[in-house]
Amino acid sequence: MPEIKVGLAPRKQSFYDPLTNTYLTLEKPVQTINVDGNTDLTKITHAVCCQPPALVLFEGDIPQTFIDAWKAKFDGMFSGKEKDRKKLDGTWDKHTPVFALDRADAVNANSANVVTAQAEGQADLFSVAAAVNTDDADKAAAEDAEAAAKAAEAAQAAEDAAKAQEADKASEATKDTGKAAGKGKAAAEK
Repeated sequence: MPEIKVGLAPRKQSFYDPLTNTYLTLEKPVQTINVDGNTDLTKITHAVCCQPPALVLFEGDIPQTFIDAWKAKFDGMFSGKEKDRKKLDGTWDKHTPVFALDRADAVNANSANVVTAQAEGQADLFSVAAAVNTDDADKAAAEDAEAAAKAAEAAQAAEDAAKAQEADKASEATKDTGKAAGKGKAAAEK
């Protein structure tokens, strides 16, 4: 009997499907569903294929009949043949195509395969891609460290300059008080 394993998607806290009696919570976020000819996966298919998804397909494949039924609900709605619409201000609103139907194909083609490959020890393919990106991260970290060192040197130079100015002001003040004291002595002698 084929099985599919589904789990809660990120930022989802619970899910209940009365057709398969599947109840997922944060305490039990993953469940295996046995699929036979009588199993109705309509709501599971919708939860996996919708955007944003409520469920993530971990293992197995959703039967193509359920995916085709899910796509049929959106025929004509997201066909990409919608006309441009005129806005209230008189300008034309260009229609941007919505690719809701592409998500169903991508989920059935990729989602379970990625997780299954990682579980079977084929994670080398994913770590190689990550290692390529770490070189860029190392360069960026080195550049950040250099920038931080330059900023620290500039801050130290500014602090030294401020201390030098204070010392100059203090020495000028001492000279001024010395001159004033000398004038006072000269005035007292006369």
